[in-house]
Amino acid sequence: MTQSAVQKYLKKRLSKRHKKPGSVLSTKAVVRERRSSVMSMTVSDLNIKLEELESFKDSLSRQLADIRSKLVGEDQQLGQQLATVQATVTGIVATTANCIDMMQDREHFLHDKLAAEREKYRNLEILYQATNRENSELIENSTQVSGKL
Repeated sequence: MTQSAVQKYLKKRLSKRHKKPGSVLSTKAVVRERRSSVMSMTVSDLNIKLEELESFKDSLSRQLADIRSKLVGEDQQLGQQLATVQATVTGIVATTANCIDMMQDREHFLHDKLAAEREKYRNLEILYQATNRENSELIENSTQVSGKL
């Protein structure tokens, strides 16, 4: 993702903020909006979001490396904290990727289970129709036999 794409994305996200970001109503609305949008996301949408996180992580890594190079040993503790921040962000992205993989596996499992249930339904429907035909034939034959008697 290019720098301009990231800027466009951030500008779009920031423009969606409510006029009173601290109010209870706006906070609840934001939470509700995020929940509904997350629930409607597909795995491919989540993979796109993961790519965005990866690009943000890369950008942050470059910025942290730039800050570390400018420190030149002046503040060793700050350099260690920057490394910790970078490791934390990397861990968050890796965990998110793992969650998406698990969701994908679950989605495939449920898809396969649904396909198996549909196949069972089709087979039962075929058996039901065959049984109805046999019953109809038996009833017809029994009425013909009783009519001859």
